Amino acid sequence: SVWYQGDAPGMSTSKTVTADDSRHLDELMAPDRRSQLIKLAIGLALAILLLSLPLQFANFQLDRFSKVIAFAIAAMGLNLLTGFTGQVSVGHAAFFGVGAYTSAILVNDHGWPLLGSVAAAGLVALVVGVIVGLPALRIKGLYLALVTLSLAMLFPQLVKRFAWLTGGSEGKPLRSEVDVGNGVIKLRTVRFDPPFGNLEPSQWTFYLYLVIGALFYLAAWNLIRSRMGRAMVAVRDNEIAATSSGINLARIKVSTFGLSALYAGVGGAMYALNEGNIVPDKFGVEDSIYLLVAVVIGGAASLWGPAIGAIAIVFLADLVPQDLQPVSRLIQGILLIALIIVAPGGITGLAKRAKATFVRWIRSRSGPSPDASDGTAEDNDSTVRPSSGLSTDLPTQEETP
Repeated sequence: SVWYQGDAPGMSTSKTVTADDSRHLDELMAPDRRSQLIKLAIGLALAILLLSLPLQFANFQLDRFSKVIAFAIAAMGLNLLTGFTGQVSVGHAAFFGVGAYTSAILVNDHGWPLLGSVAAAGLVALVVGVIVGLPALRIKGLYLALVTLSLAMLFPQLVKRFAWLTGGSEGKPLRSEVDVGNGVIKLRTVRFDPPFGNLEPSQWTFYLYLVIGALFYLAAWNLIRSRMGRAMVAVRDNEIAATSSGINLARIKVSTFGLSALYAGVGGAMYALNEGNIVPDKFGVEDSIYLLVAVVIGGAASLWGPAIGAIAIVFLADLVPQDLQPVSRLIQGILLIALIIVAPGGITGLAKRAKATFVRWIRSRSGPSPDASDGTAEDNDSTVRPSSGLSTDLPTQEETP
């Protein structure tokens, strides 16, 4: 027995769904196999493209691709905080820098393995993010943005203050000892040496970063579809309604802040290991704005958006001709403004609009369906409504043959 909305407003009666109606409901609720096949084909093509990049480009370009992955992970964390929870942060480069300097200190001064330093950097950034998130519970919107902005302004000064540990303004080079033979030990820039095969270090680094990026993407994908992910979206949409629904506002905000900082810390550690040398000015307000721009360009509240935005901020300068490099920042700003005007929902939002337009065009070209002209078309005002309140397109009992 299901609820049927009658003709009169506010009237509903109980109707029985037949076996044919149940089969129709199963067809409606079943996933679209054609859509799944298209997504699978796109995923396979993208995987083949990414796996073939190290075989097509020089080491210099591969280092830039690895830099894109590091930025994408950091932007993904910022997207969890801003896009899905609604907390604007303009100081995420500070968490990015915490991860970078943690990894550099552990590798350089204590001889930690590279991947171990990446994990430790994420945990340290997580702790810092929770500490910053606690006082942020009482503020939101513009005031939260100002607090995080001050954090981005303060971090480079703190790094310079503790020059004995961080290297100060001259930067912190990442070096490791290597045995060149005959007991001679030399220092070289850190790199991920491939454990097998004939891969170059840059090729192996790209593959390793690609795996790490995929793992963090899957973690974010599962998080958004979990109970906590739905609570994050509820907090973003309406905090009062979320609290009325039993959501612990403080726990969600602090947890998201810490998780977002963990992503940024891991991205910062990967960035430091890829660059081989870090300076405090790379983790200030400017890079915080870049991370925020990556989220906006790609599309907030979209899992693919940060990756697209990271590609844009790393390779956007390549679009400026060599003769115009002195004013490249101005040109980049104009391009970003134009992109935001054309696609306010980001590149992923623009893609969704294009897809919807294409689908409407296909349907308009196909013409009316055969069922619409044989007198058996369903009345849109007579639909079976399950007790949960969700509407389906099933015919009523009187319309069933």
